[in-house]
Amino acid sequence: MNAAKKMKRTQVQRKWLHGSVFMVLVIVLIYLIIWSTLDAPFKSSSYLLSKDNVVTHHQYCSSKSPAWEYIACSWITFLLLCTTVLAFQIHILHKSFSGLKDVDESVPLAVMTYSHFIFIILYLVTLTQYENKQDELFSHLQSFICSADSIAVLCIYFMPKFF
Repeated sequence: MNAAKKMKRTQVQRKWLHGSVFMVLVIVLIYLIIWSTLDAPFKSSSYLLSKDNVVTHHQYCSSKSPAWEYIACSWITFLLLCTTVLAFQIHILHKSFSGLKDVDESVPLAVMTYSHFIFIILYLVTLTQYENKQDELFSHLQSFICSADSIAVLCIYFMPKFF
């Protein structure tokens, strides 16, 4: 930050940049290993009797504690907070320097962050309902929300580059 105040160029070392990305990867891997060993997923079944006296059988993968998914959603929320700060800093940088008119990634980054935030809220709503009812509909909704989130991010980021 001091280099920015003095209007000096800062060199970011590749070793530090790759090391920080590697550390985040290690943290996520440790979390997944702990999740898999302490609360291994198992096959669950649910039976539903319809009005026509037809029994439907649904199988799904679950774990004993819902806390793991809430921790994962908290991690995503933390990353969204970091992305918001980054988009704000890029926007300030863009306004400060007139030579960076072609390099404005703050708007797509902010829109992607907003989109992710909306989808994570929808996912959390379906997660709480899924725990209460164990309904197949909420499992399908969660899958649709994750797919729509991925498609929205791809469209938000890449569509302006092509058109």
